[in-house]
Amino acid sequence: MARGMTLEQRSPWRFFPAYLILALFVVILVNIGFVVIAEKTFPGEINDNPYGIGNGYNKVLDDVARQQALGWIIGARTEEGLVIVTARAKDGTMLPAQVTAVAVRPLGDPKRTALYFSQAQDGSFQGQEALSPGQWDVMLTIHAQQTVYRATKRLVVR
Repeated sequence: MARGMTLEQRSPWRFFPAYLILALFVVILVNIGFVVIAEKTFPGEINDNPYGIGNGYNKVLDDVARQQALGWIIGARTEEGLVIVTARAKDGTMLPAQVTAVAVRPLGDPKRTALYFSQAQDGSFQGQEALSPGQWDVMLTIHAQQTVYRATKRLVVR
């Protein structure tokens, strides 16, 4: 035993409070790093005027109720990267319509891809541009029977 040191003074447990404080300090530094990275990559703002959009939300709800009352059935799928949209009336018949869309990635690249459609023999609408593989939110605008119908479909291109 070293001179002047008791058994308690030589114990490795004497550094436990310092190790605990150091570990908590490391956790705090890591959390601060994550917050900084999160703020730099996505500040949380989707639109420049959220207050104005919030004030017009009753119009959005009215539009949704109007669309639900129509009873249209809108479907979307992909085949070899091409988006195929079906628009059916309440009775199940295909709607004669004009379809346009914008495709965006749910996360990541904010670039929008405009999609244009032509009507196929079976009454569906086939996109003219192929989307690259991955997940897409396709925001459809359908003009039929003097009505504008909007829908968003999440599609995965393989």
